Amino acid sequence: MAPATDRKDPDREGLEAFVAGDPRLEAVRTAAGEATAYLVGGSVRDLLLGQEPTDVDVALEGDLAPLLAALGGQPVEHPRFMTAEVTLDGRKLDLARTRSEKYPKPGGLPEVAPAKLEEDLGRRDFSINAMAVSLSDPTTVLDPFGGIDAIAEGRLSLLGVRSLVDDPTRALRGARYGARFDFEPDREMEVALSQCDLGTVSSDRIRSELVSIGQEQVPEEALARLGRWGVLPIPEETVRTVGAARHLLRESDPWREWVDLEDVVVAAIEEMDESPGIPEQAPSSRIEQYELLSRKTREEILLARAAGAEWLDWWPSEGSKASLQIDGDDLIGAGIAPGPAVGQGLREALAESLEAGGTDRARQLRTALAAARNVDSA
Repeated sequence: MAPATDRKDPDREGLEAFVAGDPRLEAVRTAAGEATAYLVGGSVRDLLLGQEPTDVDVALEGDLAPLLAALGGQPVEHPRFMTAEVTLDGRKLDLARTRSEKYPKPGGLPEVAPAKLEEDLGRRDFSINAMAVSLSDPTTVLDPFGGIDAIAEGRLSLLGVRSLVDDPTRALRGARYGARFDFEPDREMEVALSQCDLGTVSSDRIRSELVSIGQEQVPEEALARLGRWGVLPIPEETVRTVGAARHLLRESDPWREWVDLEDVVVAAIEEMDESPGIPEQAPSSRIEQYELLSRKTREEILLARAAGAEWLDWWPSEGSKASLQIDGDDLIGAGIAPGPAVGQGLREALAESLEAGGTDRARQLRTALAAARNVDSA
């Protein structure tokens, strides 16, 4: 259980100022008419933590159709889940009908039905995400499940004993929130985590959560939690490798922004039981290195570098961009018969170019023809 720590008081003033002053919320407030609209979920959590909300979520006690018509524009609607996305003031806003959820089977997608606000809050994952503020009264936080206390105490508390049975991906989100805010699960959540079974969830949904983890500032912290909690069998070595990969992508040439970090996180977890087949010590020649790496994904190469294969530093800026200015037609046009000799000639030309740091077309053709003729004469 998370120990009590000194944390700043939740930022109620910042929350009130945002709700009162955000032009998107003002537009919804005006368009909602007699229906009651609320800022809900992670938006409230982030503002109470003194942070700009990553997403702005509004729930409406009533049908969305009149609100969407009054707002205008081109909303993207998801009728099955009673949600929609709109763009107001040049920024995205997520809208939802207040609703209940019923899970027909563990790990499956929920069936939703209209409901009042408190039931809507009660269907959520953690108490820190189960708060709301009426757009017409930004001075009052509706907090039926103790989210404010959980924020003050740095605590993750699930809503209901079946929370991780109904949707085990909540454990993945919990690791993400825990890492982002330095929160720890309470005792009840620890018990639920020990019984969490991701086997009831589709691989696509798990992958989607891993992508979200990869978009965090320090994704390896979330992975470390998943390993400690026993949700995924993530060894410490994988956590360290992902951390090193993050450093390379954000701070180190030539790897900076070479691949998306979320794709690296997914690859690290989905392939952690498989060797990428890239040795820590380099093959003896550039052409052997090239032939090995050209068959690997960017994610595999970066993870191998993060694990210690420093010889890979030449690849992003040099090896991955290497190419010849000649092709097989040039050799055939010069009298080489189609067949293995053509391939060997091109390989020798590329090998020489890689070792020299680049060669011109004339030299490539001379080298390729000489090598190809040696094959033909053998």
